[in-house]
Amino acid sequence: MRYLIAVLSIAALVCVAGSANAFTGCEFWGYTDIGSATNPYMLYAIPDEYVPAIDGDLADVGWMPEGMYFTRDTAPRAIGVIGGAVADIELVARDNFDAVVYGPAWVPATNSLYFGVHKVDDLLYAPSEDLGACWGEDNQQWCTDPSGAGGNFRQEQNCNTAQQNYYTPKQGGHLGGWNPVEYDWRFEAPYGFFAQDVDEATGSYDMELMYNLWDWLDVSADDSELHVFEPGQLIGLTFYVRDRDDAEGTGALLGWHCEDIWTDASLFTAFMVRPVSDTYALMATEPSTWGGIKAMFK
Repeated sequence: MRYLIAVLSIAALVCVAGSANAFTGCEFWGYTDIGSATNPYMLYAIPDEYVPAIDGDLADVGWMPEGMYFTRDTAPRAIGVIGGAVADIELVARDNFDAVVYGPAWVPATNSLYFGVHKVDDLLYAPSEDLGACWGEDNQQWCTDPSGAGGNFRQEQNCNTAQQNYYTPKQGGHLGGWNPVEYDWRFEAPYGFFAQDVDEATGSYDMELMYNLWDWLDVSADDSELHVFEPGQLIGLTFYVRDRDDAEGTGALLGWHCEDIWTDASLFTAFMVRPVSDTYALMATEPSTWGGIKAMFK
């Protein structure tokens, strides 16, 4: 296995990102410059003593303070979709769509990316048998470009430096990527750990994933280049939770991007890897949140 260890200053990372035209950030929906190299989102660390068991039970990430978890009230982008048009999220009933997103965060103990999602839904909309067609259904997506390489990651199925990934609750729940299936080993042990708890009657679910990222992804770990997280790094990352109720897209979404990034990794938003000390500082200002979050869904 080839390992790449890149320890660069923040200034150098910003320069590299700018030269690749990466991390352009979000210019729509009133969030100017959020997610750019000069104004990145924060990728907080999960301390060793809080590393969750990946079992689909999100209770063990309930310690996360505000700033590490997000709801439809606090996510960077939260909109409703009614009759095919963008609408205020408040017009979407909470029993139709509600969510808590834990993370994204990084895990120093395992050199991994982690996130967990609790989604409340009243209808599983998934008319297609094709897993890859979930982009037009209830789904969850995230894109990764850990080295900030940017560029078109769809051309000739070029997913070596950046990937578009999905989770769908249909057919019992599945995880994958819009890439040749030979590259999906990244989600499997010992490189990735995934668990879920799905209610197919409503489309509600809990899911969580912890997995390594790769500066160069190939058909096996031996042919790939592991990304090593270091505080101060900038990585390209997007995140998106979508509720759909019909073919017109009626429903809602939460997201960490606003640009049309589906072919160009240069448009991924920037996340800055933060030290564990920042997490402890957040915890000191808000020691307990889990009870309040649980109460949202009663």
